[in-house]
Amino acid sequence: MKHLNIAYPAYAFDRFNWDRMASVLKPISRHHNLQVFYYEERTPPDVDWCRFVKVPPPGNLFDLNATSRLAMKIVGFLDDFDLLYCWSSGAYFQLLNVLIAQLAKKPIVIHLNGDGTLSRKHHLEAVECLIEDSMDYITLNNIDQIIPISSILHEAVLPRIKNKSKVTNPIPFTVDTYQFKPYPYPKGLTIGYAGRISPEKGFPFYFDVMKATPQQRYRIAGIPQMDVKYPDNCHYIGIFHLNEMQNFYGLCNVIALPSYGEGMPANILEAYACGRPVICTPESRPKELPLFGWEIPHNVELWKNRIETLDWAECQSVGIKAHDWITKEWPTWSDFAQKMSKVFLSITKN
Repeated sequence: MKHLNIAYPAYAFDRFNWDRMASVLKPISRHHNLQVFYYEERTPPDVDWCRFVKVPPPGNLFDLNATSRLAMKIVGFLDDFDLLYCWSSGAYFQLLNVLIAQLAKKPIVIHLNGDGTLSRKHHLEAVECLIEDSMDYITLNNIDQIIPISSILHEAVLPRIKNKSKVTNPIPFTVDTYQFKPYPYPKGLTIGYAGRISPEKGFPFYFDVMKATPQQRYRIAGIPQMDVKYPDNCHYIGIFHLNEMQNFYGLCNVIALPSYGEGMPANILEAYACGRPVICTPESRPKELPLFGWEIPHNVELWKNRIETLDWAECQSVGIKAHDWITKEWPTWSDFAQKMSKVFLSITKN
């Protein structure tokens, strides 16, 4: 018997975003009923473990009166629910989620999977950052339960929250080790990166590393969110969706993560499951994940020196240890769903 009726705001879902959402929501659906609401014209995915509800599209989210009216309309489209569960997002969508929960008189639980203050610093002007950071502060303090995805985000959010008891211990996302598993190593040595191509993810620093190591082969898969010019030794192969990522890792010997900050990076979990070591910055790896690979600060010369001494056999040996650890020590999606259920049931009883 399922316990709760949970509303989840997907809003816009392309295939790339939906694959990630589904990997998290499907395990939760084994314990609870889910209604996922969205506003796009496209047909929602054909799945039997949740129900989709189309709601009115957002207008000008910077108009707070219009946002309040939109929240009221959305509540009218939804069936009764026990709580609203969402991921952290842009400050104004976060405000919309809070208003929906307040108008429905239901608790809201947010999974903090990124630090908005960090990404805004790389994308926005100082005044815009101040406005959105203030909005982020207001919305987070009006959320009933905050679940950080990692220790990094737990430490980052606590100073911003007045009532510290609202912040739970971290509950990280995980990886399906039946889907992500070791492939044979490619001949030669290839360093891969998968994810958003954006300033907070370490670009253009990572391009400078590529240019400094012209004999090394690189592959990138992901969504460009800035103007890019790929170096000659880098092969951009487009967007790989979740069920295709196994193939991407099979093309690489090492996975790079040059970010200036991360929550719980899926590509480290997936790399380990596929038996691949990582080369990353200290800001990229939460302390919950042991290092199987090499951790180097944002210094082109240090990255260059390490990359030029990478050895095919060494990478394979470290990758085997990574796979062994994650299959034995890291929580499964079933473990994740049970922890989430405890939080959901606790907040609805209060």
